[in-house]
Formats: sequence, structure tokens, C-alpha cells
Amino acid sequence: VEVCYGPKSVRVLAPRVNLANVYTRQKKYAEAQETLYTLLEIYKETYGEDHTKTVNIMQQLAWNMEKQGNLADAGEMLQNALVLAVGARGNQDQVSIDIMIALANVLNQQGQYIGAQRIHHQLYEAYQAKFGENNYLAISSLIDEGDMLIYQTKYTEAEAIFKESTRRCEIVFGAEDERTIYSLVSQCYAAYGLGRIQDIESHICRLLKDLDEGSRFWSKRAAWLFFEMSKGYLARGAIKEAEPLAVKAAEISLKLLGRGDNETILLGLNLDRVRRQLWQQQKGLPVEDTVSLTRDETTDSMIRRLELSLMKSL
Repeated sequence: VEVCYGPKSVRVLAPRVNLANVYTRQKKYAEAQETLYTLLEIYKETYGEDHTKTVNIMQQLAWNMEKQGNLADAGEMLQNALVLAVGARGNQDQVSIDIMIALANVLNQQGQYIGAQRIHHQLYEAYQAKFGENNYLAISSLIDEGDMLIYQTKYTEAEAIFKESTRRCEIVFGAEDERTIYSLVSQCYAAYGLGRIQDIESHICRLLKDLDEGSRFWSKRAAWLFFEMSKGYLARGAIKEAEPLAVKAAEISLKLLGRGDNETILLGLNLDRVRRQLWQQQKGLPVEDTVSLTRDETTDSMIRRLELSLMKSL
């Protein structure tokens, strides 16, 4: 086709797109990227840089870069595509929305939570304007924005967002829905980060009850929240109150991550510590950590080491 009509002919576009797709299916991402760049130049000349077909090729290129681990290049390509798409069709157009979703994902992978938060907020505004505030897509984007705030430890802003998303989730999905419970856990997590434990105790009692009754909801955030709260109670000598939280944290992690995961090991060690101290308290013995895991390491020191390691990955 290229020999007959020339390398920039419109007739060449479909075969080149097919070739790029074949390379992608074969995971030959470098070859696919080269083909897509050629297509991008032809599309720009033929249709204009803000045409839907041109922007779609830019998005496909970004996906290809992401697969190769080139997140910075993928993010830049998506940023450029988003400016063109929004400028031509507005932020409520599906092409613009698809690009925002992809860009937020790439920024999140890079740990650029401020940028990802901004994109999730744009998504929320687009969905809300298009479908209304109680649309499930708008609510999901609101929750995603709250997640980015938690990753930045901006607990005040995160709590406000999760209070609102919990309210909307209860209206749309019901109090027992997994999305409602996730939002409530996140609200409690943010409040705990602000040191307002008393404000969330009633919510925690409800969550523990829901999970005991067989809810299908499991999340790493819930496990970590219960773990942190159990440590807080333990530090204040409230060992009896710490135990159900430590139990649930270990149980969630076991179901979610498996027995050999470091977080499961950490939360299991924490539960072992709580139960041994509870036994010591019930027997009238001095409450201290006396469990030797190795010759030189106690439960406390093992927990501290694992916790420091895991916090780097959260």
C-alpha cells in the first residue's frame, strides 16, 4: 500500500494501525511505538493535532510507554493529549475522560499524588456535571481524590471528602455496600491520623460487627487502621480493647495477602503480642514483651523492623 500510494497516504493508515496492534499483542512495544509515532505525524498532518483520531493515537502511545516502564514519557504524552482533547471537546467528552483516567493512573504509579489528586478532582467535576452528584462514577472519583489526599497525609481534607463520599454512598448504594464501608474506613483512617480517636469509636464498633457477620469487604487500609488503633490502645494499657482490633487486622491481611506476606506476618506478630500481654494482665503478672523469636530479637523489635519496611511501600 505504501509503495502504491506513498508513505503519507490516508490508505496507509489502516495497515499501519493493524501493524501497531500486532506488535502490541506480541509485546514488541519498541516496534509498536515506532509505528505509532509515524502514525501520529500522519494523523496530525491529515486531521489536525486535536482531532479525536490523533488524540487516540497519543493515548495509545502513552499506554505503550507505560508498558515499557517509561512513566515520565507516558505522563507527558497524556498531559499533552488532555490539553488538546479538553480544548477541542471539553472535559465531559468521553475521550477527555478516558485520558484523565489513564493520566491519573500513571501519576499515581509515579507517586505524584498531588497531580493525581488534581486529575481525580477534574474527573469528579466532569462526572458530576454530566450525570449528577449521586452518580456512581462521580462518587468513585471523589473517593479516588480522597485516597490521593491520604497518601499525602492531608488528613483534614481527606476526612472532609470521605465524609461526603460516605454520605453519598449510603444514599446510592446503602449502608452495607462495600463502597460505603470502604469510604467509612477511609474516613476513620483520616480522623485517626488527626488523633481524633473518640470521634470514630462508634464507627469502628460498627465496622468490626459488619466484618464479624461475614462482609465481603476486605481492604489493606482497614487492616492498617485496626493495627494502628490496637497499638494505640496497647500503649495506653487498654489491652482488652486492643485485642479485637488486632484480631481483625490479622484476619483481613491473611485473607487479602496470604500467610507469607510481610504485612500478614507483622499483624500476626502484633496479635501475638496483644494476646500474651492480655494473658499476663489476667494472671496478675508484669505486662511486658517476653516473646523471643530469635536469640536476639523480641516481638517488639521484629514488629518495629517490619513496620518500618512496610511503611516505605504504603
